[in-house]
Amino acid sequence: MDTDLKQVLRSSQVLTEAHIQFFIYQTLRALHIIHSSGVIHRDITPANILVNTNCDIKICDFGLAKEESDHGEYMTDYVTMRWYRAPELVMEDGNYSAQIDVWGVGCILGELLGSRPLFQGKDRVNQLDKIVEVIGTPSVETEGFIGSSAARAYLRKKSQRESIDWRQKYPKASSEALDLLKSILVFNPKERLTVIECMRHPFLNSLYDETDEHVNCKPFVFEEEDNQTVHDIKRVIYAEYVRFRQERMEEEHHTTGITNSTSSRTGGPSVETHGEGRSAQQTINKKAPEEGKKWLS
Repeated sequence: MDTDLKQVLRSSQVLTEAHIQFFIYQTLRALHIIHSSGVIHRDITPANILVNTNCDIKICDFGLAKEESDHGEYMTDYVTMRWYRAPELVMEDGNYSAQIDVWGVGCILGELLGSRPLFQGKDRVNQLDKIVEVIGTPSVETEGFIGSSAARAYLRKKSQRESIDWRQKYPKASSEALDLLKSILVFNPKERLTVIECMRHPFLNSLYDETDEHVNCKPFVFEEEDNQTVHDIKRVIYAEYVRFRQERMEEEHHTTGITNSTSSRTGGPSVETHGEGRSAQQTINKKAPEEGKKWLS
């Protein structure tokens, strides 16, 4: 892959709504497969969404991933770059769910619409303040899900605040895009849209296909690491280095062929989400921006 979404957002490239739909939908498709395997990624940020010149995307960096059913131990809240942490993580709720990944997608959607991160907190408390400034203070009913008594007490001391006017913040965004954004960025994870509900949202109608919901994934079980020695870890790192170097050499060798193949494709940018469901090219053929093929050139 040529770059990541973080670098794209830092560039001068103007993203159309069609590109935003493309990136968000394929990220959701990938998350659906990940979650169907019983895994929470826990680090959904623009830097972990890889992109190439043809708009293919891949989710990377599973270093913080965890089995969703593994609640036998206190689940660490120190996951995801602070700006993309869901409220339940910021407020130290140790029993979070895969909904934290959905929050990350919402943060990315907001960043794609406005070209800057939504919640740029300086520390844990300031991060919570930034979230409240945007989506408002949680209702009394919503407070029940907050696992930390200290966080509940802190929020009660704050003056009541309503959600911002999303239309004023993103005047160029469509009504459907804003509706999806505010339906994701809610305090209570049980009220937050699920991955499937996001995929079905009207904002993504042009790309949605019911077959994308049907996956057949076996639960992924993380290998026990307790018995690994330093030597074992070194061997794994070296093996990964050799694999990466070999792949890079093969990519460089076939660069010309790939470039010619990419330029000959029709129908706009393609996306790639490995796993079950509709193929990337079928997604493209349904509807894709014609100008998108050259957007990173």
